[in-house]
Amino acid sequence: MYNFLFIEKKDNVSTIVLNRPERYNAMNTVLCQEIATAVEKLAKEKETKVIRIKGMGKGFCAGLDLFSVDPSEFSQAGNIVTDLFNPIVLAIKNSVKPVIAQVTGTAAGAGCSMALACDTVYASSDALFSLPFLKIALLPDTGASYLLVKQLGYKKAFEIFSGNRNLTAPEAENLGLINQSFSSEELDEKCFEYCNQLSLQSSELLGNLKKLLQAAETQPLQEILNLEAYYQDQAASNPAFLEAIKQFKKK
Repeated sequence: MYNFLFIEKKDNVSTIVLNRPERYNAMNTVLCQEIATAVEKLAKEKETKVIRIKGMGKGFCAGLDLFSVDPSEFSQAGNIVTDLFNPIVLAIKNSVKPVIAQVTGTAAGAGCSMALACDTVYASSDALFSLPFLKIALLPDTGASYLLVKQLGYKKAFEIFSGNRNLTAPEAENLGLINQSFSSEELDEKCFEYCNQLSLQSSELLGNLKKLLQAAETQPLQEILNLEAYYQDQAASNPAFLEAIKQFKKK
């Protein structure tokens, strides 16, 4: 079904495995389209509760495969971003299912942006998060500017981008860019364990939690207060809430 990725399914967790290990899972046109399509399809599957993204081989994703692009196309770099990269970020953000990144090796450029767009990021302790856009005379794309300013603030984002910083996993964790780092031996087990725990929760609640928290990043307080009340109405009308209250009162 796919040329450059495959899907693993276990216990309601569907894992998208980027499969261009010889290129450190760098993105060509087909892989970009396949990632966005896979996320969108899995988000609609009833049996899939959580989506995980990881890379085959030594790297997570090296960003755009520069060898797959004709030099003449770089004059229209905005089209590459708009047509290939942005649909991936939007698919992740718009997915009603949690999307978890499991990063080993290097996540660079658009590959780093893709990881940071996920709801949770687990990484091996030796992983690198690289945003060297200015180093090759470009500017941040694939949502990187938005994600870093929102998560770190303007000054820190400016420092990282202008300095072409490579962040180690522990550094990224300390900054709050990723959730946790583990040894290479532990990572897969720990990440799947987390995904499995998420899969046991209500898909509706998790989907609405994503919408609420994403809105909280940009909308005024009064709008968020209204949105909280709206989603709380939906949650409280679910039989699961009444059962939870019943169990609570028994304690």
